[in-house]
Amino acid sequence: MGRITPADIPSQSQMIASSLFRDELEQEYIKYTGLKRGTILKDHARVVEKDDILFLNEWVVKYLCDMARTALGPFGHDKMVSKDLGDLPPIRYVYVTNDIFEFLNLVEFSHPVARMALDMAKAVDTEVGDGVASALVLAGALVTRGCDLIRRGIHPSIVSEGYDEALKMCIGFLEEMAEPVNGSEKILYSVALSSIRNKGADLIEDDLAKTVVNIYKKMRGSGKYYFDMSDLKIERTIGKSLSDTVFVDGVILRNEVVHDGMPKRVEGGRVALISKPIVTRDFDKPVGYDHIVFEFEEKTAYNSYSRYREKVLLESADKIVSSGANVLFLTKGVDEIVIDVLVKRGILTVRRVVPEDMDRIARATGGTVVAYPSQLSGEVLGYAKLVEERKIGDSEWIIVEGAYSGPQSILITAPHVEMARDAEHLILNSVRALSSLGVEPKVLPGGGVALV
Repeated sequence: MGRITPADIPSQSQMIASSLFRDELEQEYIKYTGLKRGTILKDHARVVEKDDILFLNEWVVKYLCDMARTALGPFGHDKMVSKDLGDLPPIRYVYVTNDIFEFLNLVEFSHPVARMALDMAKAVDTEVGDGVASALVLAGALVTRGCDLIRRGIHPSIVSEGYDEALKMCIGFLEEMAEPVNGSEKILYSVALSSIRNKGADLIEDDLAKTVVNIYKKMRGSGKYYFDMSDLKIERTIGKSLSDTVFVDGVILRNEVVHDGMPKRVEGGRVALISKPIVTRDFDKPVGYDHIVFEFEEKTAYNSYSRYREKVLLESADKIVSSGANVLFLTKGVDEIVIDVLVKRGILTVRRVVPEDMDRIARATGGTVVAYPSQLSGEVLGYAKLVEERKIGDSEWIIVEGAYSGPQSILITAPHVEMARDAEHLILNSVRALSSLGVEPKVLPGGGVALV
């Protein structure tokens, strides 16, 4: 860091010129914005009148509502957003979506009122799963009417109290019109389909709606009134069409079988789940940064260790075989000596499965995750109807169809990433829409019928 010299300190004339320049910018800003009065406090901070703030907030809400209104109905338009991501040079991505919530997430807002509207959209999307655009349009109408009342001299707190009373009256009327679900599959299907339709998934909207209804019925059958989102996992891959989307009553893993000599399909699988690695230090391979280094003074000591290493690994493999398992899932790695034994015994093995997926496999098969092969027994093994390695899209996948109700999986195939992402969001919307029926099992006709 260099020294500060007298030449670096601005002179009095320079400071006066800078002050005049700031004043000129202030006047141009006031003239451009049309504000009645403005005062520069610090770094172009300003004081404006109440009417100006009210007008600006109302304009922001109207602008958001106009964007949301054009996406409503069967004639709603898709939205296109272009964003530059990355550094030096940035890469331009183009997103096209009909979902107004996805659109709002892609657009960056700096105004506090716009951020509040975005938070409201997130709350509606999370709790209800659908109706984000309708909620924004309704909120815009309420803000516009409220601003008109405030301009007439009514205090904002009175307007807010009036809205609260109107809300209670509306809820009372809607409850009288609402139709109870009573487990009607037709109504459930209509609710699921309404949150998916006209959003770019026409090819699979029927299959998506039926799948979500089946998930909902299973959850209700187990006595739950809400969706545990950890039971539903959605994966995405690049494929020919959305019609190739796969629905599995179990678990889907982006993984593959360890060895080509192992079976790629096992029906009636007895599943073993191990969380610790089945490996030891191999001196024929280069040392890694996390390996322990041994120094042997004699060749006989090295040979003794090699025999001991092979013995330990073979004992681990024998314990896996003696447990009766024909499918093995590992959180960590497995040694080649053990792999050779598993290949000869025809045991399908998958390694490096993330802990979250191991827990889902355990719930789907009824098995128990153990740390070491010595802890395996018939009691901790799970059962799977089918375990299969299958090529779907451009990747290899492991499909585990469990015998117990619980985890559900959906693998979305689409020609490009944006379409797959939109389909994933539609599924989550449909799941949340049905989940809200657990809180209030009643439905209303849409399309503004309640206003007639």
